[in-house]
Amino acid sequence: MRMDLDTPSPALGEAVANSIHQVLTDPYTIPLEKLANYLTEDIQHDMITIDQLNRWTLDDYFPICFIWDCDGSRIQVDKGASPWILNRILTIVREGLLVENPDGLPFINSFHVEGEEYWLGFLKVPLLTDEPNQVAGVFFSIDRYLAEHVPRLIDNLVKRRYFPLVDFQRDDQYDFSMSDGDISFRILDEMGELFLQRGRTFDEDKLIYASSQWYDERIVCLKRGWDLQVFSVNAGLMKTGEAKRGVGILMYISALVLGSLFYWIGIGKSRRKVVNTRKMKEI
Repeated sequence: MRMDLDTPSPALGEAVANSIHQVLTDPYTIPLEKLANYLTEDIQHDMITIDQLNRWTLDDYFPICFIWDCDGSRIQVDKGASPWILNRILTIVREGLLVENPDGLPFINSFHVEGEEYWLGFLKVPLLTDEPNQVAGVFFSIDRYLAEHVPRLIDNLVKRRYFPLVDFQRDDQYDFSMSDGDISFRILDEMGELFLQRGRTFDEDKLIYASSQWYDERIVCLKRGWDLQVFSVNAGLMKTGEAKRGVGILMYISALVLGSLFYWIGIGKSRRKVVNTRKMKEI
């Protein structure tokens, strides 16, 4: 079945939602993906530098890249981090090295330090070995990610001049000379309270996608239980059109039924006339 991205359907809403999720997760997952690809291309890659890891990041502001030499001689970071954070990371890294990981998958974890929650992901270098030379990965504060980076990354998406799927709705339309899109969205926390929204249309009858309708264990912005909802101002028009088509089909069926009824009534009358004529002739 072909996905229809031309009408305000759940397929369109899901495509928009996937784009939002991607722009929010790529900054901290792409460096690990690039590192994994680099390490699997050539088994001779037994050491990397912080400059290499930093080069694979998509954003100048986050995450923080780190490399730890497994002999304990040094740890390198490309942005500032407190000693308490680095000590907690090293504890988690050492514990991770004791866990069997034959597929070379990234180690993913979260931890709390100094009243903040942090996200951590790392890989062994070389990738598939019991005695790695290094551990390389990324980390960042989830609290600052939600407060600073999520709004910035979403605005970069919404205000992008050429977005391949849709035109996003403006938050306000004081300048009517500017074009306005028809897609809006909002993010709700686990209590249903508003975290962030872009656009103006949030009527329930305009809703074309919601993560809460599709996933029991939904995760939005790294937060479990949060909901991403996508709206289209054209959704009502689509439903009206469908209703009109439904009325048209009903009228067509009714016409067929009435036509058939009149036809059989006419046939019945003709037969009765023939019978009466025959009886009169017999008399």
